[in-house]
Amino acid sequence: MASSTSGLVACPRHPATQTPLRCSRCGTPICPRCLGPPPGGARCPACGAPPRARQGEAALGYLRGVGAGLGVAALGGFVAPLIPFLGLFALLFAGWAAGEAVSRAARRSLPNLGAVAAVVTIVGIALGLFLLAQSRLPPGLPLDLRLQVGLAEVAARLFSMFGLFVLLAALVASSRLR
Repeated sequence: MASSTSGLVACPRHPATQTPLRCSRCGTPICPRCLGPPPGGARCPACGAPPRARQGEAALGYLRGVGAGLGVAALGGFVAPLIPFLGLFALLFAGWAAGEAVSRAARRSLPNLGAVAAVVTIVGIALGLFLLAQSRLPPGLPLDLRLQVGLAEVAARLFSMFGLFVLLAALVASSRLR
């Protein structure tokens, strides 16, 4: 179908149309109907299409953010009650650090990271409090009693002045991502 004298070839997508144009990336013949106006020159529809995000990239970003934020917030929830007098301020720092961990792990490219950081901070601090309660119990207690005592301690902490600082820590974490 190619004419050797004029340099015209048939467009693969529109065989009835002869064209001298070629894709600047792959060299495929393109007619004016297939031609796209990208900044890199004349491109066929396959090369000119915007790159699609890999499947699961957003989910992976959220998982990285949640994992990093949970780790940092749990550490803050474990350590903050152990610091005399400054434990409440340590919670605010834990909120900031958890928000920063979520932000950096998710690479600040996903929507609703502020809400994710706030929830992760509250859950992480509660997990840290639970682990702290478990570390203070004698090792011979049955599992159901350990769980009951740990959850009761977490609830007692969260429904006190300490809980208000946990909410402030969540607000600080959320504000890191606005």
